[in-house]
Amino acid sequence: FTAIDESETLATGTCRNAAGLDIAGTWRLDETSTVRFTPAASLQEAVYTLSLTAFDTAGNSRGVNLSFTFDITPPAAVVLNPVQSPTTFSVQTLAGTKESDTAIWLNGVEVVPLGTQTEWSHQMSLTEGVNPIELISKDAAGNQSEPVTAVIEYDETAPLPVDTLTADGSGIGTTITLDWSGYDEAIQGDIDFYQVYVRDSLFT
Repeated sequence: FTAIDESETLATGTCRNAAGLDIAGTWRLDETSTVRFTPAASLQEAVYTLSLTAFDTAGNSRGVNLSFTFDITPPAAVVLNPVQSPTTFSVQTLAGTKESDTAIWLNGVEVVPLGTQTEWSHQMSLTEGVNPIELISKDAAGNQSEPVTAVIEYDETAPLPVDTLTADGSGIGTTITLDWSGYDEAIQGDIDFYQVYVRDSLFT
């Protein structure tokens, strides 16, 4: 194509695919002296090269070659290794695998930059309670994968002591009945098990 602007500057340009074939389309120089190329047909996913040369009426010229990759395919979903939940540790290392040339975003924040490595890890700081996790990968074109989700419950609060324990040794003398049914499990929220300690002298 050949275009001319108000300052009598001419420009020529071509767009070629990876095989070196010209891509048909329309070139236009707009009012801001920006050259725009509109392909005649939809581009296929591939690498393309643009060549643009500007020259004045005296024959002075300057050219530039640009390449770009057209990519609309989303990357594969992140693989997240099993997490530990519930946990008493305030920091947990998330790890797994990802597609090459992608970045990883955790809850909307980039935590692993774009790179060719396929294994990844990130230390996540937890807050007391339930910590939701949503991981996505993004490629250089901004395509993003389907999300991968998980939940980590961080619990740093110990349950209240059992203060309702009673012991009944009546009977044949070889058994004792322990009872702490008055202990309110509901206000603890997450009682898992009880440990019973026995010895032949008083606990100190």
